[in-house]
Amino acid sequence: MARRKLDKQKLKLEFLERLTAGESHTAITDDPHMPDWSTVYRWAKADREFAADIAEAKFERGCHYGYLVGEIGLDLWHNADKQSHEMVSAKRAAGDLLKWSAARMAGKDGWTDKVTIEHEGQGSFIEALKAINTQDGLQEVRAQGGKQTASETGKASLH
Repeated sequence: MARRKLDKQKLKLEFLERLTAGESHTAITDDPHMPDWSTVYRWAKADREFAADIAEAKFERGCHYGYLVGEIGLDLWHNADKQSHEMVSAKRAAGDLLKWSAARMAGKDGWTDKVTIEHEGQGSFIEALKAINTQDGLQEVRAQGGKQTASETGKASLH
């Protein structure tokens, strides 16, 4: 039993090391001496520490892929005069694929180009427009020759 537990720990460690180095879960578990995909999944489900280690390894793998993107960019920069159009296109495609993979491998806190805008607006857009139109003293403003003048209409509009 102790021998089997030691082997399991060694396999877990090897799995995490290979995952961190950039290999995919599937590629690692396809190796004949490694456990299959479902076994690793069960281990992670039963052992929260191992599951956290997998998440950390995936984040590191995403960072590794991000660094590879940087290396491709530096290679293109330093060797621009030696690159054919086809080679530049291929490296650009490889960089894009690595960026895409890095964003997904590193998880929500890793490499990403997602932009999130949060707001705390209340009410609807229509209510906001009604409030603008009913404010006291609101006047239409037009820019004319660098000067701003108020019109006689008393309604708001942008020009």
